Amino acid sequence: MKATNQKGVLKMWKQLLAISLSFFFWVGGFTNLVANNSHLNQVLAATVSPEIEQAVDNFLTEIPRGFYGVKDVNEIERLVEKENAQLIDVREPLEYARGHILNAVNIPLRDLAKKQDKIATDKPVILYCSVGYRTAIGLATLHLLGYDNVLGYPPSVQGWKAAGKSLNR
Repeated sequence: MKATNQKGVLKMWKQLLAISLSFFFWVGGFTNLVANNSHLNQVLAATVSPEIEQAVDNFLTEIPRGFYGVKDVNEIERLVEKENAQLIDVREPLEYARGHILNAVNIPLRDLAKKQDKIATDKPVILYCSVGYRTAIGLATLHLLGYDNVLGYPPSVQGWKAAGKSLNR
């Protein structure tokens, strides 16, 4: 691997780590580790390197409109029917086997980068999981990998069922 390519891959992984950690903190994951310790939170915030801060800022300012764009089941059904959108379930295979949205393919979150050959580039791609957490990480990952056709369905399986839709097994 050429040095410039290695630097690009390292930069991408740093950005992905920064985004994932930011999302983890945003959803309150850190509060279980450090309960209401504002001094420690301030120290941690102060120790973020300028490079990581800049990478996160670049990513956030470049998020396209509609990044998390599909909010209801009617829109998913329309995109699948009219635009042949690809549905990707980023849950684990056992979760997928217990029930998934019709025509969704299973590419677990941890395998997204390795299975890019299975992800469409010429039509809309919609990611979902159980409740939205893995969807957000998957979106960030694919956008960092250069995909500009990826949307998320943040209500995910929970929202699908709440809308009265059934899952396939």
